[in-house]
Amino acid sequence: GQWGVEGIQTAGLLRNSNVRVTITGLFTPPQVLVAQAVGADYASPYLGPMNDAYGGSGGLEQVCEMQRVLQGCQPRMRLMVTSIRDTADLTRLASIGCNTFALTPTLAAKLFTNPFTIDAAGEMEAAAQANGGGADALRKVEVPVAVQHEREAFAASRAAAMAAATGSQL
Repeated sequence: GQWGVEGIQTAGLLRNSNVRVTITGLFTPPQVLVAQAVGADYASPYLGPMNDAYGGSGGLEQVCEMQRVLQGCQPRMRLMVTSIRDTADLTRLASIGCNTFALTPTLAAKLFTNPFTIDAAGEMEAAAQANGGGADALRKVEVPVAVQHEREAFAASRAAAMAAATGSQL
């Protein structure tokens, strides 16, 4: 097989025409060097399939090595890690300097569904209501319509993300 030889050549031509480029499907650290050499803006490894291919967290170790390679080269290109399945992997990647991710709605919802956080928010809401605050207090304050719509949209998107994470339907 020719891992992306034609694609890499095309990426180089696009970069020469000032078109932003993302090289995808990387599975090894040396491939990041190729993406950097053609001037790609992003190199995008697929973490989930990499873990499947390498077994266990082998893909995560490869992506961590890719990030270390990039840091050593100090390029303008960044990793955009996709197909992340676990919040622990996301945290580990962020801790080594990865800062660009494509998150699924399911993973994004997991960021908000920690039971301790949900319990703490419930306790804070109960305390606010006990002290005359909470949802009733918000209704007494005149809020601009645009802010109300923004709140409603956020609540709807959060509910949809949580439903996706739990497999339930709205």
